[in-house]
Amino acid sequence: MERLRIRKIFIGHDYTFGRGKEGNEAFLTADGNRLGFDVEVLGAFKIGGTTISSTKIRKAILAGEVRLAASLLGRPYNLKGEVISGHHRGAGLGFPTANIHPDKELIPSVGVYAVHVILEGRLLHGVLSIGYNSTFADQKLSIEVYIFDFNENIYGKLLDVLFVQRLRDEIRFADPKELIAQIGRDTARAVRSSKRRMPRALGHEDTGAPPLECDVS
Repeated sequence: MERLRIRKIFIGHDYTFGRGKEGNEAFLTADGNRLGFDVEVLGAFKIGGTTISSTKIRKAILAGEVRLAASLLGRPYNLKGEVISGHHRGAGLGFPTANIHPDKELIPSVGVYAVHVILEGRLLHGVLSIGYNSTFADQKLSIEVYIFDFNENIYGKLLDVLFVQRLRDEIRFADPKELIAQIGRDTARAVRSSKRRMPRALGHEDTGAPPLECDVS
C-alpha cells in the first residue's frame, strides 16, 4: 500500500475479505494507522426499509422476480446478446422469434417475460421466453424474444433486452395449437404491461426508485 500511496479507502458497511473473512474495517483501520491512510465506511443503502445488496438482487433475478430486481437496481435488469439462428419454429407458429446468445451468465429463471428491446437505438416491445421449449422436448436452454409489429432480418445484430415483468412459468402444451393460443394471451398481457411501465429513456425504466449502480453480472 505504501507503493500505491493510498490516502483513503472506502468500504461498505459489511465489507470483508481474505481467508475466514478476517479482513474487515478493524483490520484496514489498523493498517491505515500504521501506513498512513484513512478508512471510511459507507452505510447501507435502503429503499423502503430494505437494505440493498448484490446478493438480494441476484436472488431476485434468479427467481424471475424482475420487477423486484428493477426496484433494487434503480433500473430494469437487462441482457445483451447477438441474434443467432434457432429452430425457426416461431415463424411457423405465427410468432417469429429472435434467439439470443446472452453476454451474461446471470439469467432469470425459466419462464415468459414482458420486455422492452433496444435495437440500434430503437425502443421496441415484446415477449421473451427462457426455457427448454418443453412442448418440443428441447434439451438446451434457449432465450428467444418475439418483438411486436416487427419483421426484419436481424441475424448477427445486438439486442439489449430490458425485463419488465414475469408473465408465467414455462408450460408444456399438448400440441402447437394450445401453444399458439397461450402466446396470444402472453402477448396481450405484455402489451398492457409495456404501456404501464414505459422507460423514461432508452435503457432506463421508471421504477420509482433512484438509480443505483450495482454490478450483478
